[in-house]
Amino acid sequence: MKQLADAQVEIVELQRNLEGADKRNSLLQDSLQRLDEESTARDALLVAEKQEKEVTKKTLTEALDRIEELVKELECANNSMHQLQDSIQRLEQSASAREAVLLTEHQEKDAKSKALAEAEVRIDGLLEEISSANINIDLLQKTMKRLEKDAMTRESLLLKTKQSYDDTITELFEAQERNQQLTSKIEDSDNKIGLLEVSVKRLEESTSVMDSQLAIERHENSKLRSELSDARLRIDELLNEAQDNHASLAERDDMIKRLEENVSTKETLLLTEREQNASTSKLLAEEQLKIAELIKNIEEAHRKSDSLQTTIERLEEDGTAKDVLLLTEKQAHEATRKTLVEAQERNEELLKKIHDDDKNILQLQFTIQRLEENKATKENLLLREREQNDATTKVQIESQERSEELLKKFVDVDRKIDLLQDSIERLGESSTTKDALLLSERQEKDAMKKELAEAGERNGELLMKIEDTNEKIEHLQNTIIKLEEDIAAKDVSLEAARQENDSIRKSLTEAQERNEELLRKISDNEYRIHLLQDTVQKIQVDAISRLSSFVMEKQDSDVAKRALTEAQERNEDLLKRNEDLLNRNDDLIKKIEESGKVITHLQESLQRIEGKAANLEAENHVLRQQATATPPSTAKSPPSRSKITRIHRSPENGHVLNGELRQAEMRPSAGMSEATPPVGNAPNSSNQKDFEHGEKLQRVLNQKHQPQQPQDDQQWLLTCIPQYLGFSGSKPVATLLIYQCLLHWRSFEAMKTGVFDRILHAINSAIEAEHDVRTLAYWLSNLSALTVLLQRSFKTTRTALSTPQRRRFSSERTFHTSQTSNAGLAYLGGQSVVGATGLPQVEAKYPALLFKQQLVDLIEKVYGMISDSVKKELNPLLELCIQDPRTSHSNLAKSNTNGLGQQNQLAHWLSIVKVIANYLDVLKANHVPSILVHKLFVQIFSLIDVQLFNRLLLRRECCSFSNGEYVKAGLAELKHWSDNATREFAGSAWEALKHIRQAVDFLVISLKPMRTLREIRADVCQALSIQQLERIVGMYLDDVNGSNTISAEFASSLKAAAREEANTVTTFSILLDDDSSIPFSLDDITKTMPTIEMADDDLLPFVRENPGFAFLLQRGE
Repeated sequence: MKQLADAQVEIVELQRNLEGADKRNSLLQDSLQRLDEESTARDALLVAEKQEKEVTKKTLTEALDRIEELVKELECANNSMHQLQDSIQRLEQSASAREAVLLTEHQEKDAKSKALAEAEVRIDGLLEEISSANINIDLLQKTMKRLEKDAMTRESLLLKTKQSYDDTITELFEAQERNQQLTSKIEDSDNKIGLLEVSVKRLEESTSVMDSQLAIERHENSKLRSELSDARLRIDELLNEAQDNHASLAERDDMIKRLEENVSTKETLLLTEREQNASTSKLLAEEQLKIAELIKNIEEAHRKSDSLQTTIERLEEDGTAKDVLLLTEKQAHEATRKTLVEAQERNEELLKKIHDDDKNILQLQFTIQRLEENKATKENLLLREREQNDATTKVQIESQERSEELLKKFVDVDRKIDLLQDSIERLGESSTTKDALLLSERQEKDAMKKELAEAGERNGELLMKIEDTNEKIEHLQNTIIKLEEDIAAKDVSLEAARQENDSIRKSLTEAQERNEELLRKISDNEYRIHLLQDTVQKIQVDAISRLSSFVMEKQDSDVAKRALTEAQERNEDLLKRNEDLLNRNDDLIKKIEESGKVITHLQESLQRIEGKAANLEAENHVLRQQATATPPSTAKSPPSRSKITRIHRSPENGHVLNGELRQAEMRPSAGMSEATPPVGNAPNSSNQKDFEHGEKLQRVLNQKHQPQQPQDDQQWLLTCIPQYLGFSGSKPVATLLIYQCLLHWRSFEAMKTGVFDRILHAINSAIEAEHDVRTLAYWLSNLSALTVLLQRSFKTTRTALSTPQRRRFSSERTFHTSQTSNAGLAYLGGQSVVGATGLPQVEAKYPALLFKQQLVDLIEKVYGMISDSVKKELNPLLELCIQDPRTSHSNLAKSNTNGLGQQNQLAHWLSIVKVIANYLDVLKANHVPSILVHKLFVQIFSLIDVQLFNRLLLRRECCSFSNGEYVKAGLAELKHWSDNATREFAGSAWEALKHIRQAVDFLVISLKPMRTLREIRADVCQALSIQQLERIVGMYLDDVNGSNTISAEFASSLKAAAREEANTVTTFSILLDDDSSIPFSLDDITKTMPTIEMADDDLLPFVRENPGFAFLLQRGE
């Protein structure tokens, strides 16, 4: 492929050289005709110059070296000779007129006395000019020899060109075969496209069948939900009537069995639908693969058609004038075949020389214009002088005839000198050395004109030299005749080559027509493929939405299954609890009977203790009187007495404090012995056993009484959760209520509890009951605040908090018994430790940690529902925003002058801004954390970027200048909205639109032909890949200015970069993917959310309306 490309580049250069050679050939033919005319005139002059031939030979040998240098310079100047031939003819005429003017001027000056002397002086000058003419003749001979050599080389080059023509003909046949292959491939692609259309129709039919099946499933799911709601109601009734209604359990078991049968049937339906979805997804994947293969085939067809077009264009240029190019520029042709680099360097040098020659030509044209003006003035002078010349004498006429003959020779010589000087001037302007040579030659010419006055004495010698020159001219004429015959033969060969070129051109035109037909077919195929891609994308979007709905329904069915299993488990638990309650009732009855016996025993023991206490008091009174120096014994008696009286008083009145029981439970058995005196140890130990027995009895009564009150409170909480409770400042009331209740019930520290599941179920039902954005934003705020409260309240260990309290408790117990009892009650009664955030620190158990994780899952679910809601509203608007609704430039002008029309054109963009602004207002009104709002809008703007950019790449009519201005105006509206929104909420959302912004900037950028690929990628399209930029450039249309889109250098560098990227990257896609992942974590929310301060005023209005939650305020007091 590289060799073909190099050959094609060489062929293009050869075609250009052939065109220049054709022009040069025509100029050479004109010059040969002039030479024929000049040779007839020279025959008469050379007869008189034969005698001077011997003298001129010496001067010719000296001038040979100089002529060789001039010939080399003339070869370089031949490119500009064909443009100056006409001007040279005019100069010759003007020179002859100028010489006549000079003659007439000399005749006027020396009309009578000095005419003969001046004629002799002129003859001397003519002799010198004839010597220079001899030099020029030698130059002509050398040029003739060079022409003969060139003729030989041209013949060899003609053979080579014929071979190259044969090669080009074979390449043409190969190109025709490739065109036939392309046509067959395009026909195959048409057949494949037809098959694709049929498959797309089948997919649409299958999707319609899936829709009907999904509708049936939804109906069945609604039935399931209704049945589940009935089952839940029945389960609630079971919870209330579980103690008394054992007979109804059998009926509910039957209902559960029916529900299980319904669930099994629905599971079979779901399995069948899964299989159908799997088959449709496989079909979609196969169709996508086929479409990708079609796109690759069409791209290859595009590349091949482009290569064919380039080869055809090059062959057309080749068929114009190869022969003449090969004749004139053999060295350049051989150099281009050797290496491309040398050819490019030579071309650059030739371009520079051509620019210099153009400058010289312009100067010569100015000089020619001046000469023509001088000629007109001198013609007027000649008319006047002719009237004066009529009065001259016959003697002057004879001398004038001789001088006129010499002047004619001088004119010829002067014309040749002028030609050489013009060529020398053209070549000499490029260097200072040539300028110096031209100045010296002009000085010599002026000196020769001055020496004409001294040429009278040399007339005889001139006549001899003229005879010699006539012989040379005859020889030259013979050589010119031979050359004309050779040129005629070559013209015949050139005509044959031209006929071959004409035939090649005809075949090329036919190939071009075929290529145009192929291009039309390819464009039609591209349009069909774009349509198919759009339909496939729509089908994919529909399939994804249906799959998502199927997944949601599947999740609902899974939730229903879980609810059924949970209901079954709860029923089993209820049955077990009923049996346990019955057993506990029997045990309690037995324990109450035993406790009656224990109470009577305790009363007896208390009476004994009172008697002993009276005895002890008497003994103590005696001891105080006798031993006044023993204060420790007296110090121990009051605490022990108070202790005994407290224990004696509590069973008698029937009011045992919960804290005291727990305090007694935590004390070791040695604690009682510390508080009592050593006297009477046996009764004290029996009293301790009686007290422990009463303590167990009170604990049993407390276990029976405690679950009733939290159960009622939980029911109140579950009824309040689905209601809209509002906000206290920026704090959600529902979050504070749930958190305070769970703290009060110590649910976070419980190893097993069902309150978390009930709360989650209530929140789920509240979310699913209403799918509007306000409800979702309200619950997103509540769930985020509740999760952050749990995250900041939970701790990992409690040793750091519990150990100092226990140490303080044990140290104070020795000296201050009453203080220790109050401290123990405060600690064990629910006073938790406060952390650094102002929240109580709790050691959470597994159910609480699981509850926190489920809250995080709920946050992600609600966030996804809000995101899906935004996408559903934006997708139809984005479909309308990618293309300008205006259809003509008149509408464009009208809409630009009318501001109301511009608002109408941007109506879809303004509706997008309105949707986004409404969502922001709803989220701010519900105090959703700023990080979630920020992430949501970044994701929304990313969706806008993906949708608009992909549609721009897939639709050719969208890649125009006017459409780019329309999309840019719409993006400006989004930019205005993001600037007005605070950075806390909008943030870096504008950066997510980088792909569509950079693509639109490229569409509307000015001076595209003046920009390079590096500038475009560095300043405009930093985020776009080479493949994406190539796609946009290929589809771009300037429908306003109609100018060229890009420069040739930009196109070549873009293709080279695309090739490099295709070689390095194995798999790539020009389309963007939509990122629907969750872009945040719990740590992000916790770090960014401010501290939530707990105050009683937050729940005070709610508690006033709901007195059942008064325990929260009591706890706070």
